[in-house]
Amino acid sequence: MNAREQTTSVSLSVFAGRLLIIVLIFGLALLMQLRGDAGYSERELLSLWALVVAGFSLTVIYGLLAAYAGGLGLPLVELAGDGLLISGLVYCTGGARSLFGFLYLIWIVHAAIRSGARAAIVTSASATLVFGLMVFGTAEGWLPVFDSSGVASPAELLRAMGTHTLAFVAVAMLAHRFAREVEVGQDELYELGEIHQRIVDNVSSGLLTVSQAQRITSFNREAERITGYSSKDVIGWPLGDLFPDLAASETLGAGAGPVRKVAEDAGDGGLARGQIRFCNREQEELCLGFSLSTLSDEEGQPEGSVLIFQDLTRVLQLEEELRRSERLSAVGQLAAGLAHEIRNPLASLSGAIELLASDL
Repeated sequence: MNAREQTTSVSLSVFAGRLLIIVLIFGLALLMQLRGDAGYSERELLSLWALVVAGFSLTVIYGLLAAYAGGLGLPLVELAGDGLLISGLVYCTGGARSLFGFLYLIWIVHAAIRSGARAAIVTSASATLVFGLMVFGTAEGWLPVFDSSGVASPAELLRAMGTHTLAFVAVAMLAHRFAREVEVGQDELYELGEIHQRIVDNVSSGLLTVSQAQRITSFNREAERITGYSSKDVIGWPLGDLFPDLAASETLGAGAGPVRKVAEDAGDGGLARGQIRFCNREQEELCLGFSLSTLSDEEGQPEGSVLIFQDLTRVLQLEEELRRSERLSAVGQLAAGLAHEIRNPLASLSGAIELLASDL
């Protein structure tokens, strides 16, 4: 999965969580309005409804952008939008006395998950700054007061500011640590993936893997060289489209299909070997030797197959030339033996004739 696809996946996952939170706020606002005894003024409730509508609208927009624009650039936009919504909600519901200050904590954790460890620190500092401006702005008269009970006392303001700041810092530290561990794990996983890919690409044999549906899922560099096809060309192909003769191989069993046959041979190690004829992309006919084995998951259950193959064309040509040379050598030795046997009787006859001539 590339960076674009990963961003899209995360955006769609967060969409559901954000929507759930807004639904809960919606239900809370509706309950407060129906009961009429929650201590909120009409102006506060109207502001709350406006924020709920804005939250729904932004969530839908985020989801559409994630689905149709690939999610690129969304994390920063989402964090900024969510921060404004949370600040507006806290401000409209009493500021220092608001029940929704905990949403800043969710915002900090969300930032750590979406954008990494540094984002947790930045959002924590932003939450502290915005909450402080909100609290002391209403206390000093810079901002209008929405709370029907009036401005909180200095002791309440200090207590709210201290409590929220400590909570922001504590959650930011935990989120930062968690995000760093995730980042380190991702880096290690990426390095392992790179090492694995280099090993596979430097294997001197063609190597590919197929799924249970017999579709090619990976294709190494030597396989590209032998077949003439790039991995981008063949990933997702049915195995039979690349190697038509493989399904008919006697080693695999006619019509059995490679994956199923190897699974049936699991009692013998799940390994099948053989040779097939193959025409590469340049329509050159090659002879390939192959071995096909089961690819198992963590629980030992078959999830596909691994096919390793080599181009044996030149080797078979050399073997044929060697056999031809051996046959010619045998013919030469036979001819030499026949000539020797023919010369021996002639020499005997010549000696007898010379002896008779001397007697006469």
